[in-house]
Amino acid sequence: MNVNSKQIMVEGIATYYTESGQGSTLVFLHGWGANGESFAGVIRELSKDFQCITLDFPGFGQSGMPSKPWHVSDYKNFLLAFLESRSIQNADFVCHSFGGRVMLKLAAEHPEKVNRLILTGCAGVERKYRWIRRKTLGKAAKAVKAMLSLFGRYGEKTKEKLAGHIGNEDYALAGELKQTYIHVINEDLLPYARRVKLKTFLIWGEGDTETPLQDGRILKDALRVGELVVIPNAGHYAFLDDPQKFIMYVRKFLEL
Repeated sequence: MNVNSKQIMVEGIATYYTESGQGSTLVFLHGWGANGESFAGVIRELSKDFQCITLDFPGFGQSGMPSKPWHVSDYKNFLLAFLESRSIQNADFVCHSFGGRVMLKLAAEHPEKVNRLILTGCAGVERKYRWIRRKTLGKAAKAVKAMLSLFGRYGEKTKEKLAGHIGNEDYALAGELKQTYIHVINEDLLPYARRVKLKTFLIWGEGDTETPLQDGRILKDALRVGELVVIPNAGHYAFLDDPQKFIMYVRKFLEL
């Protein structure tokens, strides 16, 4: 597989992306904390039939950092600018987790850019129990932050250690993107999913604990034109846990 790695400026941000293969365009959007490289295994096969494009979202991989905290809409606007910079009128998309959040907004607001859509472990489903838990954790985090501020720089180290307990691991590892992460997870994308009227395929890992299978079912109902398949013995990264089955489903959906 011949992979061309490039870096261009998009919206003032140095943006890393790769291209491989020939055929119709298939764009891969990675999850939070990951980058385009996470899809390398499945692209090795799919590049035989498609021009596969990955990009690192701002703040991830080899792309530059946003100059301020971003919301999902900022990433959507960035993706639009990237597609325009590459003269991509429309494409098929494979979106994982956070990448699915971005795509739900883009597909709802700019359906002309999307041909067919594949979502795997897609984030953005807000449920009541999560809202209650997030509100509780938010209050706890504020209380801890106020307490630790009394201890100066020693408190900062303790704050980082506690972040994984009062929030979650993604927040603890977010670094400069902590405020962006808060913006992102606090947005319910189901209203956007209900506006999407594109042919959509959902591939879920049966054992996904980050975006549980129930999220996939809720998203399928919201999309109305979505089909859901489940990969046994796979988790949040179904395309890494069982790449052969994942590729089989992608090919089937894209009629190859």
